Amino acid sequence: MKKIIIVVVSVLSLSFAKAQQVKFGIKGGINLSTITGDNSSSFSSMIGANAGGFSRFAVAKQFSIQPEVVLSLEGAKFSINGVGGNMTGTYINVPVLAQYEVGSGFVLQSGIQIGLLLSAREKVDKQGSTSIKDQLKSTNFSWVIGSSYQPKEWPVGFDLRYNLGLSNINSNTAVLNHTSTWQIGVFYVFNKK
Repeated sequence: MKKIIIVVVSVLSLSFAKAQQVKFGIKGGINLSTITGDNSSSFSSMIGANAGGFSRFAVAKQFSIQPEVVLSLEGAKFSINGVGGNMTGTYINVPVLAQYEVGSGFVLQSGIQIGLLLSAREKVDKQGSTSIKDQLKSTNFSWVIGSSYQPKEWPVGFDLRYNLGLSNINSNTAVLNHTSTWQIGVFYVFNKK
């Protein structure tokens, strides 16, 4: 595993060193997330938010690498035996995306994301809120796929993504659950030209 990490870091470093141009930006948007897997019939989607920053390294005319750091509120609503509520996890997500510009400002993107759990709370209707951070793993790996659109002369763009949870989020490995999150957002590139 260490060798794989060293190879990936080396390749990324070489790509960044040879990058033709580096751009920086900020982003924010809305999450529509839920939890899949065991007992998932009791879960439904909930709305959250995300905000963060990114850098974009051009490595070829139409190809770039975009690492990000994003604060993201994810989770699900639940209803069990007539009792409702929601579970919310606050993550620092670090996606590294490969981007391919298909033309006219449209970009396809995909990559891996690691999420670092900052806090997790369960709120039961009319009963208050409690921490459930000890019931969840501290890291969450996801696969990201999506697209973005940024008109040529604009510093502002829009993106749509789906984050497919790959790892079990539960500390109790006997119960298997994954995150599932749609994101729609707006981004601003500081040095567009």
